[in-house]
Amino acid sequence: MPIDVAVVPVAGRGTRLLPLTKSQPKEMLPVGSKPVVQYVVEELARCGVHRLLFVTGPGKTAIENHFDIDAELIDNLRETGKEELLEELAFEREDLQYFYTRQRRQLGLGHAVLCAEPVVDGQDFVVALGDSIIGLHAQSKVVRKMTDLFESAAAAAVIAFENQRVAWLFQWVWRKTGLPSRWTATTVNSVAGASPFFFALGLFRVR
Repeated sequence: MPIDVAVVPVAGRGTRLLPLTKSQPKEMLPVGSKPVVQYVVEELARCGVHRLLFVTGPGKTAIENHFDIDAELIDNLRETGKEELLEELAFEREDLQYFYTRQRRQLGLGHAVLCAEPVVDGQDFVVALGDSIIGLHAQSKVVRKMTDLFESAAAAAVIAFENQRVAWLFQWVWRKTGLPSRWTATTVNSVAGASPFFFALGLFRVR
């Protein structure tokens, strides 16, 4: 069964990027004319993911507002003769469903993913970090490659990361994310176009 659910953790405070993140989410920082999180969503949409669950925290309402349809802004652009800018809002009309839940306490990435459990409800799902651009120039197929491998290998988990020493990275991911030890993993060591951000992507089978 195709995987069309993604969990996107966005609850982190972004303290490493202060003062930029003092009053805005790190996921909303611009890269070109778009915020980082929009690139993440577009990558997922290109690869067949149509339902996105954002795990949010305090000060993250800008993310929800960004993906809402802003009818007032659309009307304003039309009334003021700026219809050419409507194309920049095309992402609002994508056939995607957005859901939001809260990580009420800052207990790390693994806990943020677990906060999605009641919504995911036993479905296989993608994890994509909301502050990490997965590929460049809207050409990345990392998610597609990972889902194909996930299904063909009947893996419990597939994780993409920058090509480094595998044993060291595995010790690091379990220690840093707090993922339950009952999840095993199949690694992708050289996924073409993989994000330079470690653990930018993962797929998990809930059992």
